[in-house]
This record gives sequence, structure tokens and C-alpha cells, in this order.
Amino acid sequence: MRKLTVILLGMLMMAATLPALEITQADKKWAQVVEAKIAAGPTEVSTPSEVRVQLAKQLAAKKGRTCQVVKTSSGFRLFIK
Repeated sequence: MRKLTVILLGMLMMAATLPALEITQADKKWAQVVEAKIAAGPTEVSTPSEVRVQLAKQLAAKKGRTCQVVKTSSGFRLFIK
């Protein structure tokens, strides 16, 4: 019973965070530009959006690259190698 409660609570928490990570059209266009930069080689990208950080991490992993994220006062700076 306890395991079921923990699983349901975990699923509820995941469902609550999904709307916060919705990808907009602007995010998709940004991702296309960043994907081209990643394909060209190591790059540095900055963004104020956590959603875009996650997108960039996924794109870097897809291309077999590493992504280091540094939080700045105005957002995030990503170093993709």
C-alpha cells in the first residue's frame, strides 16, 4: 500500500510540472538555431529560460556532446563541447 501511495504521489508531482515545461513556437525556433550551432562545433549559448536550457541539453546529448550550465544573474549560460 505504501509503495502505491509513493508511486501515485510521484506521478502527480510529474504531472504538475508538465505544463510549466511546455515548448512554445519561439522555443522551437530557438532550438533549431541552437541545434545548428551545436552541429557546427563547440559553442556557448545564453538564455533566461529553464525550458530552453532543457532543450539545449537534449540537443547536445542527441549530438553526442556535453553541456555545462552556469546560472547567472540574468539567466543561464550553456557551454556545449
